[in-house]
This record gives sequence, structure tokens and C-alpha cells, in this order.
Amino acid sequence: MNIKEFLESGKIVVLDGGFGTLIEQRSGEKIGLKSYVWGAAFLKQDPALVKQIHYDYLKAGADIVITSTFKAHATGFAEIGVQEPEAFDLCVMSTKLAQ
Repeated sequence: MNIKEFLESGKIVVLDGGFGTLIEQRSGEKIGLKSYVWGAAFLKQDPALVKQIHYDYLKAGADIVITSTFKAHATGFAEIGVQEPEAFDLCVMSTKLAQ
């Protein structure tokens, strides 16, 4: 079933959520206070943690996983010293981590 069919089925859809909160809990960092580009930063800093959180949401019953790409764009990545080619690769990686 593709996403369109799933959403049209009328079933309750459970999304993952609170990604930043889990990253803070598991990394021990107060990311919201550190930078508003935390999504971009953790794709580079700890992709294994991002993947684990996706997995844990699925184990807990999430039907849909969203990528951890909050502020993950050229400007956001530039704020943490990542240039555009690497930023593109990290965005592609975020999709693969969610898959």
C-alpha cells in the first residue's frame, strides 16, 4: 500500500514525533538551546542515533517515519560549517536512514 492509499483508507495514522526530544535524551545535549539547526547537525554528528530513533518509533507502533531534516537545507547546514555538496549528501542519507 502506498502512502496515498494508506491515508485514504481512513485508518488512524501514527507518525513518529518528538525526534528532537529523543535526541536530547539519548545524546545528553540540549540541542534546542545550542542551535536551531539541530536536525542538520545530528545528521552529520550521529547518523547512527538518528537511525536508531527511527527504528524505535517503528517498534513502538509508528506507521509512518518522517525524515530527521528539520532545518536541513543549504543555509542551515552552512551554519554548522557544511558546504552544499555535503549538505545534499546528508539530506539523501536522511532518507536512507528513515528507510
